Amino acid sequence: VCAAKIPVAAVCYRHNRADAIAPWADFIDQLGGWHQFRNDLFDWHKDASQQTTTYFLCEAERRRRDDESLVGWVAREGFAWGIDTAQAWLVDLKTTAQALNSPDLLAYLTTRESMLLAERDKVVGGLQSLAKLAKLE
Repeated sequence: VCAAKIPVAAVCYRHNRADAIAPWADFIDQLGGWHQFRNDLFDWHKDASQQTTTYFLCEAERRRRDDESLVGWVAREGFAWGIDTAQAWLVDLKTTAQALNSPDLLAYLTTRESMLLAERDKVVGGLQSLAKLAKLE
């Protein structure tokens, strides 16, 4: 994320807009957090197997039932919670992007939202099947 701020600062200075550096830097931080969360949401199983601590896995530990496995929580509610969280963060990103007055940035965020929902749709069916299997145990 930090590396992305350097060219943004350079462009701002080039166009005599040093005042725009801070708002753009804040947006970059926010966008970086969203991208990382999205990655953690879809790669939770790999992260868990490698014992990588992520926000998603910490929330799983906090939210799951005492007798519930990580997989069970993800299938029951965790994935849906993650998608809802990612969508809420996208709303915040779009609000911030509007203040930056960048139509291209808003278009990018709209595209990322469509991609997120398409990815969600690919995963949901499998998780529903997994949840049914978990009830059989």
